[in-house]
Amino acid sequence: MMLSLDMLFLDRHFVIVDIQTTLVEPLGTLDSELHTYRPDTPAMYVMQIRGGLSDASGIVVGAHVAIR
Repeated sequence: MMLSLDMLFLDRHFVIVDIQTTLVEPLGTLDSELHTYRPDTPAMYVMQIRGGLSDASGIVVGAHVAIR
């Protein structure tokens, strides 16, 4: 079973600069076969949330993330 994740890329001010939906490769996948995800805009942090949650929750590029 493949797990889907949304990756939220954040700048140093915790503003979302890119969102990518990914499929996590199964355990045992060779390192050479793993995909590398890179944001379209430079980012300092990445948050992973359940796949589809950003669309369902209205999370968009430009939104500010509060870290508590």
